[in-house]
Amino acid sequence: MKYIIGLGNPGKKYRETRHNIGFRIIDFLTEKQHVTLMSGKGEYLLGEHRSGKYALVKPLTYMNNSGNAITDMQRHRQVKLRETLVVYDDLDLPLGTMRFRPGGSAGTHRGMESVVDKIGTTRIPRLRIGIGSEYKTGPSEDFVLTPFATDELPVVQDVVKTAADGIMSFIHEGIQRAMNTYNKRDLAT
Repeated sequence: MKYIIGLGNPGKKYRETRHNIGFRIIDFLTEKQHVTLMSGKGEYLLGEHRSGKYALVKPLTYMNNSGNAITDMQRHRQVKLRETLVVYDDLDLPLGTMRFRPGGSAGTHRGMESVVDKIGTTRIPRLRIGIGSEYKTGPSEDFVLTPFATDELPVVQDVVKTAADGIMSFIHEGIQRAMNTYNKRDLAT
């Protein structure tokens, strides 16, 4: 079974922020694929697709502790890291872009840093979603914890839909196919 884990912060306060794009994508997939998220045996929500091929996951920890939820899940389920995809926002990518990767460093993303630290490897597939590279100075939290601007929302909707298609490609065809098909797209143009 493949596990698609969207990173974000729980609670209404964070729902519309840039940092929660991973949650938005999971929410979109749960509706589109008719998956119901329920409490797991730990700090996460999980819903298995009726096909038995994949599950959608939302950690209930705050972003900086996302790794705790994933290790909770690993303890109770047979999770193969190469068949897991972590979906999260990336401050360094422009809005409208996304990057599938088979592994790599966490960069400056504290949620992914927590995941890498807790699982003990950088070899976990991920989908980085660009949230806007216009951020220049000051604490990054001031930018990532703000909502998208009204004029950005059509691009955000396209990104969520396209990311969902890319995730289905990852599930059925693997990371290489998803990379080849979706990494070069720029939905903002």
